Amino acid sequence: MSWRGIGRAVAALTVGFGLLTGAAAAQENPLAGAVNRALVDADRTAEVLDRTEEAAEALFTYDYRDPAGHRKTFDELTTGSFADRYSELFDATLAQAVEQQYSLSSAVANAGVRVLTKGEAEVLVFLDQTGTRGDTNQQSQGNAMFLATMRQDDGDWKVADMDLFEGQ
Repeated sequence: MSWRGIGRAVAALTVGFGLLTGAAAAQENPLAGAVNRALVDADRTAEVLDRTEEAAEALFTYDYRDPAGHRKTFDELTTGSFADRYSELFDATLAQAVEQQYSLSSAVANAGVRVLTKGEAEVLVFLDQTGTRGDTNQQSQGNAMFLATMRQDDGDWKVADMDLFEGQ
């Protein structure tokens, strides 16, 4: 099965689990099921999904020759304490990226909105990635998966947190 097929299956299971969880909560509290609007509000679901895909590709695509451009991008796409953590991570890897002449290109293979509330959403994202080391002319391909927490900030959806499933 391809990554796209796996991604679709996991996204479907994640959304299904969210619906079951919401249904169980609704039995305990009749208003709880109304909180998750992921499959009910198609326009907002599409809006947050589009913004998440755009942010994921931009945050995980960079060129060692333009760290200032990438910093501007993540300043525009992230919010809260996640923006600070992402900045620290980027700063820590920048010297190595420059030394290796490393560039990374990422494309969303699949994504699905798991939870959508008034101002926040959880989106499961699968990326296909290609890295290039200019110092050795080596290219590598890989995949990444994460759960992005998106939050509305001045009317725009921004990345507020990210679970990379490390150590799981």
